[in-house]
Amino acid sequence: MIPVLLAVCTDRGITAVLEKEVRAVWINPFSFDTPENRSATLAKIRRANLNTVFLQTPSVAGNYGITWGGASPENYSAFLKDLKGAGLAVHGWIINREREGEGKQADFTSGKERKAQRDWVLAVIDAWPALDGVHYDYIRYGDWAKHETGKARGITETVSMTLKAIRRRHPGKFLTAAVFVAASPNWMGRVGEGKRAWDDSPPKWFVRWMDGCPDNWYAERGRTDPKLGSHMLLGPSFFKYQQDPVAWLESGSIDAVCPMQYTADVDTWKAEVDLWKSFRGGKLDGIVMGLGWLKEKEHPDWELKPEPLVRFIRYGRAQGLKGFSVFSLGVPGVDDEPLLKALSEPCPANDNDPPFSSPAASWLVAR
Repeated sequence: MIPVLLAVCTDRGITAVLEKEVRAVWINPFSFDTPENRSATLAKIRRANLNTVFLQTPSVAGNYGITWGGASPENYSAFLKDLKGAGLAVHGWIINREREGEGKQADFTSGKERKAQRDWVLAVIDAWPALDGVHYDYIRYGDWAKHETGKARGITETVSMTLKAIRRRHPGKFLTAAVFVAASPNWMGRVGEGKRAWDDSPPKWFVRWMDGCPDNWYAERGRTDPKLGSHMLLGPSFFKYQQDPVAWLESGSIDAVCPMQYTADVDTWKAEVDLWKSFRGGKLDGIVMGLGWLKEKEHPDWELKPEPLVRFIRYGRAQGLKGFSVFSLGVPGVDDEPLLKALSEPCPANDNDPPFSSPAASWLVAR
């Protein structure tokens, strides 16, 4: 996906020439469950000059895959109409791990399950043909597990066969996925006597990368982080969930991935961008980097401060990144005003230079 230069037209005429850039947001059902909420959420999206929406999709064709309350088909259809009427790219957001019900882990090693996952995506687009594509989430196994080749292969095959099916039935539409991050060290094995003892066979691309970068970010963390140790063989956290998004991108099995790096720590977010760029030989195409607009007790580095997000966008752009996604808008009890202003209006939080001051076209619009 190569960004294209284009003129941006507004009520005041042609205002700028920009490259295509994904400016996305994940939207949960509580943000569009009433006409009033739909109107307020759309106003926020437009004010921030966002252009792409990952919209949590209702249960369809017997597939569960919903969380945070679930959306009704009526509210979903109404908001989809509003979003498309505003010229936005919209992707149906589904929770793959819980296809058969809340708390039920999908077994991606099963051929029957892989076909069901594929058919679910097709059913979503069939039900709402205005969608520009489908966005996977929780396409994974449980937390803190060891990397297992068979499980990882099952997820990769699910992704690949689904995109092929979309290309056949709905050419021009997209498959994307939220994935876990690179800049969070995961146990991969042990280093001793100058040798590596992997717990399981890691992807070949990662072994090649480790061989080519002996003083990599993970090795440095092992040497300097008091919670870790130089004997630890570390790797990206997406492996512990049996995801291999680097391989998905390199094989053309998916159109884009969204690493969920929601930190407010500048060094961590920069490391995320740098690692993906290093993994992929200097390329950042197909990457839509997460921006956290939330706060949880379990994650003290997630803060409701707009200043870091502005710095992240600037750094990402400087490295060649053409995609960002905010999690999330319209969350009950959260004041979105500081973020909206920092993204699109001159203010102290952006040094009077807002990153999204002008509209831009998304590269995730169905052709």
